[in-house]
Amino acid sequence: MNKLALISATALAALAASAGTASANSFCVQDADCVAAGGKNEGNNLQAALNDAAILNGDDEVHVCPGGYGQGPFAYNVTQAGNSVNVIGGGQGATR
Repeated sequence: MNKLALISATALAALAASAGTASANSFCVQDADCVAAGGKNEGNNLQAALNDAAILNGDDEVHVCPGGYGQGPFAYNVTQAGNSVNVIGGGQGATR
């Protein structure tokens, strides 16, 4: 196999491997690092972040910095199968 064909085959394999990998949408609640990484700034509104995540199909992340975000309950209401959310916080007792 010549050098150009090998490079093309390698590039095609890398492209095919990355095509099935979807990145999660990130929604940021009082998390400047999340915003700096390209996530949507939701201020301190946890429910708004959950609502926005529920609208978009696929896996999403809600990043929540330590602090208090008011009384719940908070809801994640989805209408499509396969739409999940991963809430990433400061840990039990730090995020309330």
